[in-house]
Amino acid sequence: MSRALDPARFHRVASVLEIPSRHGARSPVLALCFAILAALPAGSSTIRFGEMAEVTASNAGANHQFGWAVAVDGDTMAVGAVNAYGSDWFTGAAYVFTRNQAGADAWGEVVKLVGTDTAMFDYFGHSVAISGDFLVVGAPGSDPSGSSSGAAYVFERNQGGANAWGQVAKLTASDGAETDNFGTSVAIDGATVVVGAKYHTGSAYASGAAYVFARNQGGADAWGQVTKLTASDASSQNAFGHAVAISGSDVAVAANQDKSVYLFARNQGGADAWGEVRILTPGLGSTRGFGNSLALDVDTLAIGGLSSIDSGAVWIHARNQGGLDNWGEVRQLTASDAATADFFGAAVALSGDRLLVGASYNDAAAADAGALFLFERNAGGAENWGEVQRVVASDAASANYFGEAVDLDGATAVAGAYGSDDFGGDSGSAYFFAACKADPGLWLPGLEVQASDGAANDYFGTAVAASGDTLVVGASDDDDLGAASGAAYVLARNLGGADTWGEVTKLHAADGSADDRFGVAVGISGETAVVGANTESTAGLNAGAAYVFARNLGGADTWGQVTKLSAADAAAGDRFGEAIAIAGDLVVVGAPYDANAGSGTGAAYVFARNLGGADAWGEVAKLTASDQASYSFFGQSVAISESFVLVGAPQASVGGALKGAVYLFVRNLGGADAWSEATKLLAVDGAAGDFFGFSVALAGDTAVVGAKSDDDAGSSSGSAYVFSRNQGGVNA
Repeated sequence: MSRALDPARFHRVASVLEIPSRHGARSPVLALCFAILAALPAGSSTIRFGEMAEVTASNAGANHQFGWAVAVDGDTMAVGAVNAYGSDWFTGAAYVFTRNQAGADAWGEVVKLVGTDTAMFDYFGHSVAISGDFLVVGAPGSDPSGSSSGAAYVFERNQGGANAWGQVAKLTASDGAETDNFGTSVAIDGATVVVGAKYHTGSAYASGAAYVFARNQGGADAWGQVTKLTASDASSQNAFGHAVAISGSDVAVAANQDKSVYLFARNQGGADAWGEVRILTPGLGSTRGFGNSLALDVDTLAIGGLSSIDSGAVWIHARNQGGLDNWGEVRQLTASDAATADFFGAAVALSGDRLLVGASYNDAAAADAGALFLFERNAGGAENWGEVQRVVASDAASANYFGEAVDLDGATAVAGAYGSDDFGGDSGSAYFFAACKADPGLWLPGLEVQASDGAANDYFGTAVAASGDTLVVGASDDDDLGAASGAAYVLARNLGGADTWGEVTKLHAADGSADDRFGVAVGISGETAVVGANTESTAGLNAGAAYVFARNLGGADTWGQVTKLSAADAAAGDRFGEAIAIAGDLVVVGAPYDANAGSGTGAAYVFARNLGGADAWGEVAKLTASDQASYSFFGQSVAISESFVLVGAPQASVGGALKGAVYLFVRNLGGADAWSEATKLLAVDGAAGDFFGFSVALAGDTAVVGAKSDDDAGSSSGSAYVFSRNQGGVNA
């Protein structure tokens, strides 16, 4: 159901150099969910991951547990759905996705894979691994040598057609037996595959084993078993093979019930022989669950350990510690928000100097919703592994278990959340993440900042705007100059540490007083900031005002008030300052309750620097809609870029009540320095109550319009529309 706007609480701000403001939870904390990538320090190697996309299976269903296993290599990703229905119940499936399959940087499903002979309770998709054009899928419940003896399947890209993935081999153990669970874990590097069989009975009951397979072993393109790996100190129920990893000529096998990890090397003990070279055990601290997960990348090994009675940990081991080719522990890592039963270490992935850790029962977003932690080598000191980011799913919910499976390849990460309920209980989801690129069109999660003097009901975060390394945050109900007088905070990057956002100053209006709501809208461009106070009452009750501040006015890095802006025809109730946009020497201020042609008609005002004197800001134009009408609230949102201004009228009744419209104005259209309406933007599928134009943004030749109550994905689910200039004519 649509709601009328509450003028004292709703606002939107956007400009080419701003982040659109969001009026969210009533709290003195602003979650800075986005950082401008173009402003990252040049040459910075630190990455920050942002949620790019959530993917689900094309035939998703309840209890499929899509996301149970994940793997990524370059632009290809595989996701296991261990309980998916294939030819029968709990057959399992694996899904292949590729980048750009569904559009630029969009990940689209290419194919759903099942084995040629998969059957009920095979749990195909329990494990997945990918390297280049080869994908391996474990099915530990398969019955080739007895119930749950297990199998693994190898698929190859372009086998059976361009971009098709065809099965080229079914792998089984040469001595497979009932309940071995061969396929519990899989790993692949190039033409070598490792498969774990954690319950295999060899020299001891259920001690476990791992098997190495190679391509062209036993014939051209054949995948044959090279060797069987077992622990030199095997004992009953060790679960050797619970996790496996391979990198070049090194293989790691975890026996998590024995709290040990075994390292094997090719050519150790003979040509092409795989010999045990080291047994790793945990050092100081908790040892519970050591070996639950593994990641191996050249000279670095990450070992996850978790339990239900502590938070979990990850141990980092490196080669050449205390001797050539000797592997030794260098760090033990825990989460910054460690708590009992978070299962930190449920999954780990390594890529160069970056480590991704899943904590599938982390409660940061919701009970057992899960979280990811990104660590980097040398973060916090030479050879130190420091936590640089925590990531939660945007749609996190209880018992999603986000992070139960993870993988990382360079700047791309993937995480599974098999408990996600998007298509029924435990239907499951997978999430793609990308690291910072030198691409100002991408926006990624960053840090959280708070006001130094934050208090209840300040509404810190009411509005935000950024320009370069400077951020302005509005706190519209701050009480410093009286109840709801308002304030704004200026923050700067690298103040207090590298990539840290530190508070520079707190801004107030020189004539601020109770109920002004200074900070309800903010804008910044270079050295100039503008703050709206939509219920300031100098020119009449709730007439509104806006204030311009400049950096270095009154001292180095001091932000001093330059002037106070008000409409030439200001009147009570206009709420001038409800929306703000600035670009260079131009400022646009929205007054959505201006009564130019009836109550709530609305208007927007353009101001220019140096109009009326050096550094003076003078009113250039008052903008109104060509079809203005009462209660359209024209000016509820504004944006500016170069010689173009967008103004939103979200309650304009154009073809339907409260449908909404947006108006584009162009400078010098109709005369020098004249601002005239060039076109009106409407949603092609607009409907009554959509509030199209509630928010707007403009950059170059592209405009984005928010319709907060559009119902496409459910009642008031909302939509955003993208428009391009010159589509259908000049300035159209």
